[in-house]
Amino acid sequence: MQRISRLQKLLKSKKISALLVTHRPNLKYLCDFGGTSGMLFLTPLKAFFITDPRYFEEAKKTLLRNVKAVEGKFLPKIKTKKIFFEEQYMTVAKLKFLKKTNRGIRFIGSQNLVESLRMQKDKNEIASIVKAQKIAEKVLAKIVKNLRVGITEKEVMIMIKKFGLEFGADETSFRPIVAFGENSSVPHHEPGNRKLQKGDIVLIDMGMKYNGYCSDMTRVFFFKTAPPEKQKQAYNLVLAAQKKILDNIRAGVSGKKADFFARKFLEKAGFAKNFLHNSGHGIGLEIHEIPTLGLTYSGKLPARAAVTVEPGIYFENSFGIRIEDMVILDSRGIRNLTRFPKNLASIIIK
Repeated sequence: MQRISRLQKLLKSKKISALLVTHRPNLKYLCDFGGTSGMLFLTPLKAFFITDPRYFEEAKKTLLRNVKAVEGKFLPKIKTKKIFFEEQYMTVAKLKFLKKTNRGIRFIGSQNLVESLRMQKDKNEIASIVKAQKIAEKVLAKIVKNLRVGITEKEVMIMIKKFGLEFGADETSFRPIVAFGENSSVPHHEPGNRKLQKGDIVLIDMGMKYNGYCSDMTRVFFFKTAPPEKQKQAYNLVLAAQKKILDNIRAGVSGKKADFFARKFLEKAGFAKNFLHNSGHGIGLEIHEIPTLGLTYSGKLPARAAVTVEPGIYFENSFGIRIEDMVILDSRGIRNLTRFPKNLASIIIK
């Protein structure tokens, strides 16, 4: 109930008379509801959970006593002229239905009301993220041992999923990115039938879920030979750019400034056009959450936020380098949850 109470206090402070929560991760966060059909309808004083008959019994058992379970698809009638809703996740059809069945009420789109609360993790959330990362690192260590000439990107992706389940993960946080050779120049390459060859660069971006919480990590390897000078220089440059962020980031710094630490460094080195994405993102029940380490995110990074730090540079049809760690922020700096080695000597697979 504490999370719902915090949200109700937020509604009151923003003078929001009613909010409809439909995004499944937000329902999981607020109500511990994992079904596929449900809505949380809130005022600053009341809370209703609406779901269909498939989940009504489960809802009655799992909901806290101050949340009333309502069977069906209609909103309870309350005295309000405005209902705010999560505009990123509401379909046009659903909104039409709500307007049709709630005549005289104005529906207003909102963003990140629940997500702003989710940014700051409690100790149990952090423990789940730590566990997810430990599983991910165990998986990656086994993957490295199984790399061989002729194995395909898709086969490695399947192994990541398989090993994750074997080591206790709920599932992978997202479809793993496995890129060999020239495919590593595409930041979000879709694993295919490209076979691993001696001398290839190998980029693996992967994460695991534990207790519903995600981890995220990227490592680059050089297969069966030391990297050519251009790749070696690029790798060391990205590693130094990441260190710029890790050494300077802390709670209270803006997401824009955090990104700037790496972006300015890479720009001075002449690789601004090769840095194709943000420097990082929040992580938790979803793989991408606020806050963002990027040029357009001016908000301050809060204490106890879990974020990734992942600068990268990419050379079209040639290769790409991305190094990603996951950290917890506090007012003094960070707690780096990623222990997998990243110094150049350790990532040459012999």
